[in-house]
Amino acid sequence: MTQTLDIEKILLENLRMLSTDKQQEVLDFVQYQVHKLQQTQDLSKESYEYSSSLTQPPPLKLFFTEIAKLPIAIKY
Repeated sequence: MTQTLDIEKILLENLRMLSTDKQQEVLDFVQYQVHKLQQTQDLSKESYEYSSSLTQPPPLKLFFTEIAKLPIAIKY
């Protein structure tokens, strides 16, 4: 936690020394990095969800008439 605070402090000190234009460039870069990270996390999540769906069979959807024909042990 202390290391994070130190990095933030150093970053702010350096940022304050820059012109407004340069500060905007830094902000743009940071926002770009965050956007890239979010895309990577979204892709990882989608990949996990897709692979999970491949390992789990889809739930069965039976009509009442089909359920009625099943043995009692399977119905419950």
